[in-house]
Amino acid sequence: MATTTEPHKTRLDDDFALLTETLEQVLKSSGDPADQKHMELKAKKSLNEVKSRISNASDTSEFR
Repeated sequence: MATTTEPHKTRLDDDFALLTETLEQVLKSSGDPADQKHMELKAKKSLNEVKSRISNASDTSEFR
């Protein structure tokens, strides 16, 4: 039987996978300042999205 946290867990897993991929791209960037700035902005955006989703998920009664 599925638990109420499974959909949230799947989304969080996807979020962490996206964040990990983005951070790996930052580390592998070519060193071009424009590329680095783009990757920094993308990483910050991904991190903020993940933080927001985690915050929203923890605010629900399903996790209490």
